[in-house]
Amino acid sequence: MPNQRLVAVAGICLVCLVGCAVKVKSAFEKTAQGSEPAARLVGSAHRMFLLFYNRTFFTAPISVDKYHADDANTEWLLLPGPHVVHAIYGRQFLFMLGGAFFMMRRPALPSEISFTANPGRKYRIDSELRETRQNVQELCVRIVDEDSQRVLEGVSQCKVVSRPSPTQTPAPTVPVEP
Repeated sequence: MPNQRLVAVAGICLVCLVGCAVKVKSAFEKTAQGSEPAARLVGSAHRMFLLFYNRTFFTAPISVDKYHADDANTEWLLLPGPHVVHAIYGRQFLFMLGGAFFMMRRPALPSEISFTANPGRKYRIDSELRETRQNVQELCVRIVDEDSQRVLEGVSQCKVVSRPSPTQTPAPTVPVEP
C-alpha cells in the first residue's frame, strides 16, 4: 500500500514538473523561419525575500508584433529584424501581519517598445519605476542584450505614469484684508 501512494505522489510531481516547464512561443509563422538562427526575448523579475515580507517587480512581454502571449508563455522566439513589444510592469507584495499572510498587487502598467533583433542573440525586457520629481513617477523600459549585459542603444524610453493630483498641490496663500 505505501508503494502505491509513493508512485501516485511521484506521478503527480512529474506531471506538475512537466506542466511548469519553460514555455517558448514563436513571434512568426512556422513557414517564415529561414536558415538564420532566431533571437530570443524574455521578461525580467526583481525579487526581495525577507522572513515576513516578499516583494516582486516584474516585466513581462504580453505581445510581440501581432502575436499575443498565452498564460504559460515565458520566452519568445524572434526572427531577425524590427519588432514591437507590448509589455506590462507589475508589482506584488506579500507580507505577514499577526500570523496571517496578505497579498497586495498593484495595477499593471502597460508599455510599448520597438527594437531590432539580431540573429542568435538573447534579449531581456526590463523596466523600473522612477520618481523624477516629487509625486511624479516615470516608467522606464529598456531592452538588454543578455550576452553583453548592455542596454541596446536607442531602445530605452520613459513615460510619465502618475502625477500629483490637484489636492496634493498646495495652493498659494493670499493674505485676506479685514
